[in-house]
Amino acid sequence: MAVRENGDIYVSTPVDKQNSGGGIIALQLGTGYNAVEVKHFGTAEGGTAIRFYENALYAASASAIYRFTFASSDALLPEKSPEIIVKELPATHPGFNRANVALAFDGKGDMFVALEGSANICTTIDTPKDAPQVGLKPCPDLGIRAGVWRFNASKPGQKFPADGEQVATGIRDISALDWSSADGHLYGIMHGRDGTHNGWPDIVSTEGDDNIADEMHHITIGTDLGWPYTYYDGVRKVRLISPEYGGNGKTEAEADLYSTPIVTFQFPRAAPVNLVFYSGINSRRPTVAARS
Repeated sequence: MAVRENGDIYVSTPVDKQNSGGGIIALQLGTGYNAVEVKHFGTAEGGTAIRFYENALYAASASAIYRFTFASSDALLPEKSPEIIVKELPATHPGFNRANVALAFDGKGDMFVALEGSANICTTIDTPKDAPQVGLKPCPDLGIRAGVWRFNASKPGQKFPADGEQVATGIRDISALDWSSADGHLYGIMHGRDGTHNGWPDIVSTEGDDNIADEMHHITIGTDLGWPYTYYDGVRKVRLISPEYGGNGKTEAEADLYSTPIVTFQFPRAAPVNLVFYSGINSRRPTVAARS
């Protein structure tokens, strides 16, 4: 959901199991904050990313990021078909027309695009049911997804990932991303891995599984959040080697290789899906709001 400066609300909707429907719903509110006009437009369906920047609406589909422009400040609907700003995004859920994408803008003309990995962990898909899973190294997701890229926010027709600059890697799943104007930095929240106790009950207890954290990071060029080779125990405050890469639930990862989270969310995990920095008139420090 994105809110325009004039109070209009725009909601990106998913497609159904038959890959139909979707698009964007625009709502204009009356004086009683009820919707007095509702319009459905666009073909940017199934995306989680939708934001306003420089009076234009940016929205992601499963394969592209679009920019919608408006003829005036009070026009509820865009004036024309959208421009494709970034195309050829990898399908974040192979076989499904949906996209777990996050967007952020730095106010200087840069757009940050975050993409999740293709699965919970990075192993071969044909491992026999009773055989232990072995992690792929290098994980093929790294470098083509599972990270954050920087693109020109105003240049149409850019191709992913060639026309962007990779800023971060090692991301399992991320839909919470925002730029803090107060300190001039990018922040994101990664969802931690699921079901580790079920896969390795002799290594990771149910309590240890509950302690695997969702991680909030300060993201700069070269940031590595550690997926899939590691995970972060939010109670013990340590990064551990993943069991499919030889971890035993105790072996710590090399600290200088991976980013340390500034905030963690563990059991019950919050699974934050959005992140907003708010600076009030009398505020000296930004306030973080994470929504799950």
